[in-house]
Amino acid sequence: MSTKSIYASGSERSSYSQSQLPDQDHIGLGAERQHQFLRIKMAPLTTSLDVQLRSEAEDGSAAIYSGCLDQEWTIGSVPNGGYSLSAIINAAQAFQRSEKQNSAHVDPFHCAATYLAAAQAGSHEVHLTVLKKGRGFTNLEGRLVQRAKDGKHTTRIVAHIIMTSFAARESDRSLDRYTIRPGSKFHVSCPISPFPQCQGPSKAFQIEKMSMRNRLVVYTDKEQNKKAREEGRLAWGAWMDARKEDERHKTRAGVSNNVVALFADMTNHPQGVDVDQSQLWFPTLQLVLEFKRALPQEVPLLRMGVFATGKFSIQGQTDQDCEVWSHPEDAELLGQPANSGSHILAMCRQVALTLDISINKGFKAGNNDKDAARGPKNSRL
Repeated sequence: MSTKSIYASGSERSSYSQSQLPDQDHIGLGAERQHQFLRIKMAPLTTSLDVQLRSEAEDGSAAIYSGCLDQEWTIGSVPNGGYSLSAIINAAQAFQRSEKQNSAHVDPFHCAATYLAAAQAGSHEVHLTVLKKGRGFTNLEGRLVQRAKDGKHTTRIVAHIIMTSFAARESDRSLDRYTIRPGSKFHVSCPISPFPQCQGPSKAFQIEKMSMRNRLVVYTDKEQNKKAREEGRLAWGAWMDARKEDERHKTRAGVSNNVVALFADMTNHPQGVDVDQSQLWFPTLQLVLEFKRALPQEVPLLRMGVFATGKFSIQGQTDQDCEVWSHPEDAELLGQPANSGSHILAMCRQVALTLDISINKGFKAGNNDKDAARGPKNSRL
């Protein structure tokens, strides 16, 4: 069996039968017409991750949201794994903020995602299920679902998401004693060089396979990256900026704007292998994201610093740890004093494969999975 067929066969069928899927659209103009409009107009990053409630259980134990993955955020033919995961995280936040849930746990605390099959640009559904509700945390399961060639729903990504209230945690003074603060010798500062010392736009992110090359500007920390290679360390740092479209004025207050997973998965894999990365694809198999603080709801954070390290690359199986930091000028958006510098947003750990880009191109909608681009038929609980 080829590498491509091994990867493509890792799908899992949803438990929803075809008899439960009505044929008609029931979201205003129709979900597919809306999604086609967004795709044609190249919707702003956060707008492209908007989700709409399709159905929910009467007891509030589950819900289905619909959305559309924009083709402008793909690596080759496949949406960036962090971008696809952001759709699940944003659906989880919308679910927790819904009138039926009315939960204080609106902040993602931890997310562990397994990628079962390659997602595709186009319509999707996020199926959410409540696993457990507690005083400090709510555990959810989220599945990103798209239609397969046979017309059935296929789970592309499954994620276990722990939601919390960072505001409640910060107001709990009993937790202060467990916080390492600036001034402590154990306090970790941002490892990326100050923005003015970084160089960009990075040519590595301007190549053909990067569909977002005109929407994301990357400034690499070349001095630190070179020093790491000379010392035999696999490390890579950069500042990334997706504000080109001035999305702050297009984002609605209270709408989920969480794109941390995208930035965490947008790093240049520090493999240490003498190969041309422009001809490679690094499909994520598992990604674990731990959030360190709440993100602002009023405006999205669209510029962040990433610092990635790795240790092993064996037969193309690579590991990567990544720190995601706020831009120094966004401190006040996080409720921190101005000029307080960068603040840690999240830690990420992922396992990925190293494949030839030609395998990626085989997943193009219309080649092997035509119906996926049309999206799943509308599901109801």
